[in-house]
Amino acid sequence: MLKNNEHALPETLNSRYQILGKLGSGGMASVIKARDIKLKRLVALKFLSSDRLGDKRSIDRLVLEAQTISKLNHPNICILHDILEYKNTHFLVMELVEGETLRAILNRVKVLPAEEAIQLAIQIATALKVAHDSGIIHRDIKPENIMITPDGHVKVMDFGLAKLRDSTEDATSSSTYSGLKSESGLYGTDAYMSPEQIDNLPLDEKTDIFSLGIVIYEMVTGRNPFSGDNSTLLMKSILHTNPPSLHTEQTGLLYELDRIVQKSLAKDPAQRQRDMHELILQLQNIERGIPEKTIAQKFRSSIGVLVFFLSVLVVSII
Repeated sequence: MLKNNEHALPETLNSRYQILGKLGSGGMASVIKARDIKLKRLVALKFLSSDRLGDKRSIDRLVLEAQTISKLNHPNICILHDILEYKNTHFLVMELVEGETLRAILNRVKVLPAEEAIQLAIQIATALKVAHDSGIIHRDIKPENIMITPDGHVKVMDFGLAKLRDSTEDATSSSTYSGLKSESGLYGTDAYMSPEQIDNLPLDEKTDIFSLGIVIYEMVTGRNPFSGDNSTLLMKSILHTNPPSLHTEQTGLLYELDRIVQKSLAKDPAQRQRDMHELILQLQNIERGIPEKTIAQKFRSSIGVLVFFLSVLVVSII
């Protein structure tokens, strides 16, 4: 028997999934490594934490996450295989992604070469474009929700806070999202929120553009462009502080990247890129100027070391 927090799981679940061990856990959920006996493949099972097993709102949120992911089919988005029931709760059967979160990588190497950051940013943006084209806004883009495989392939994870673009439901008043507030009392992750998230304004795709801009900035500098000793000061920084420049010279790769990132971090959504497609094109234009040999060398030097630091994680757990 394996315990999912205090919840015991049998050696074989639903006569199909052989439980192999726990991958990780958090306040909302636990992720279990398992073998699909029928299809002979490794998978990850995402369960609600034991204190949420009978909580209808938490179950509704897990089901909503499954419904959201099921609409998406792209190599840069973690695959959902199924949603099933066990006793009094549901669990997700998901693709097992080998690698590390972008957070784990940044904790280890601190800063990524600009060439490498651009490559990763294009993949992240591509995944988000697919979601946006399906009318889905992620709303929680951060390094913890981005997996990188040993060969530098991106998988965007955790659509648990995602919402439909045309939905009139406001997450701040929705019972589905109850209990998911950050330290600031808002829904999402304080350090990666857009100004409109902080102000509880209606959200569209441009909130993800802002959050991705923060992630890109952090990849090449090793720090978040906004700061504060507490949530209130951090929110104030996001609302009113202009990020420091990425570069010290008026030419070069960082200069070109800075123009793109600063635009994505505009306080007014109307001043950002029109959509994720425009951001992708801007990043690709820079990428075309990078020698292919340089890109390959950079990936081998940093992300390539994942072969030695390999860990397995499927969902960034809230």
